[in-house]
Order: sequence, then C-alpha cells, then structure tokens
Amino acid sequence: MAGLLFVLLNMEKGVAMTKLAPGVTHLFGDPGMVERIVAAWHRGTQTTWDLVADRDCWNDMNRPLDDVRQAYQS
Repeated sequence: MAGLLFVLLNMEKGVAMTKLAPGVTHLFGDPGMVERIVAAWHRGTQTTWDLVADRDCWNDMNRPLDDVRQAYQS
C-alpha cells in the first residue's frame, strides 16, 4: 500500500515525495494513464525478486532492457 500511496500523492495531488519525481497534479486524467499505471503495477507484482532489498541496481544499468526484464521475470 505504501507504493500505491506514493503514486497517488505524487502523480495526482502534486506532493513531491522525492527530488527524483517532482509532484504533478491530475495525471490520472490523461487518456490511458490509469491503464498504464495498473499495467505497470501488475508487471511489478510478477517479479520474482525483491527489487528493493539486497540489490544494486547499478549492476543492470548497462544491460539491455530485455535482458534485465528476463532476469527479473517482469
């Protein structure tokens, strides 16, 4: 639920939760945005790795995206 709350506050109510993602308002009103967010959320639930704990994301930065997706099954 914390992830969903982050998305709602950051992308709909304009709360800048982090310097990396400036807050915007009414993004869910853009055509197709809700569907894109739900699809991304669903993809995230399919991964077999905890992408927050015990992972150094910098190791994947130079890898092709398809390779990373296959490695994390997402």
